[in-house]
Amino acid sequence: MKIPYGKLTLDHVVVNFSFGIGSFCAAERMCQEFGAENVILLFADVKSEDEDTYKWGREAAKYLGANLIEIAEGRTPWQLFEDREFIGNSRVDICSQVLKRNFVGKWMKSVFNQSRTLVVFGIHWSEYDRFYRVDRKTGEKKGIWPRMIAKGWEHIRAPMSEKPLVGYEEMKDRVAKAGLWEQRLYQYGFPHANCGGECVKQGQKGWRLLYEKMPERFIKRMEWENMMREKCGDIAILKEMVNGKSIPLPLVELKRRIDNECLEEDDSGFGGCSCFAGDE
Repeated sequence: MKIPYGKLTLDHVVVNFSFGIGSFCAAERMCQEFGAENVILLFADVKSEDEDTYKWGREAAKYLGANLIEIAEGRTPWQLFEDREFIGNSRVDICSQVLKRNFVGKWMKSVFNQSRTLVVFGIHWSEYDRFYRVDRKTGEKKGIWPRMIAKGWEHIRAPMSEKPLVGYEEMKDRVAKAGLWEQRLYQYGFPHANCGGECVKQGQKGWRLLYEKMPERFIKRMEWENMMREKCGDIAILKEMVNGKSIPLPLVELKRRIDNECLEEDDSGFGGCSCFAGDE
């Protein structure tokens, strides 16, 4: 196909479609600009999304009328951690590196021409630093992050960082107008709908919320972490500061503090998914 794009002609418009509200709104803008028949929705499945998220994402793709392509490296994050004998965390996210950035980048290069494909991300304007390299002193935009899977691609956009800028409530309205429901992870209070609420990049608040809303998932991950600790030593998903030193905070200890109402949450909060903009 040939898609007019300014003075250029593109072969493909590929939206990295995470089955979340941001990528939906970005995809909708691209469908309006280029026509749904010219847009590809690319979903990188890490085999661990919430059941409601899978259903929502596929219904959203039907509404948009674009071509949905689902690809997967094959492993869940937890299987990858076992293979590497390492637990991902907010500081080292090998799950998003291996199962998303590296895998998707290689797959796309094998299918699409880098100079004739527009690569689209659902990054919101409030997450400006996820999309652009910003000078910390001046705040000046220096260019698009080279760490993203888009490195080497000539045409990259984040429509939700472009005018007209809209807030989260307006994005929720767009979802409602499309006849879609609010995913249950959003209803529960999670800031994103990825990995079934079990994202290793989230902090204590995220894991506490998981324990409150989906205790069976928390217990499953707690038991898995205990198994990994027996195998690999004193490691954990979470850390905390004690006397100025960072030490592991196992989920079993987090559960004990929650149960005994003695949890003093740190500043780690929820953390961000940022699967396509993390460190290598």
